[in-house]
Amino acid sequence: MIADIDFVSLIERFGVTLTFLIFLVWCVYRGGSWVGVNILLPLHQRHMLFIDRLESGIGEVTKAQTDSMKILTEILSQTKELEALHRKVSHD
Repeated sequence: MIADIDFVSLIERFGVTLTFLIFLVWCVYRGGSWVGVNILLPLHQRHMLFIDRLESGIGEVTKAQTDSMKILTEILSQTKELEALHRKVSHD
């Protein structure tokens, strides 16, 4: 787009200040487009991948904690039974 424009005729038509302003706006637009495509989109994709991995990791940790809690509950139950049996034997 900007390559097709003749700068001399643009300066003659709008003046130096307005031509510079148009060029500056165009540069900001192109720079913003480049940042969006080359930085923000890959960053967003990596962040979403991180979130997906984090969710699966949290699921694994939750399952491991549930399994550990079942084992600890069973150990506590057996300990209580053993303590009750020990009290019964010591009273007899």
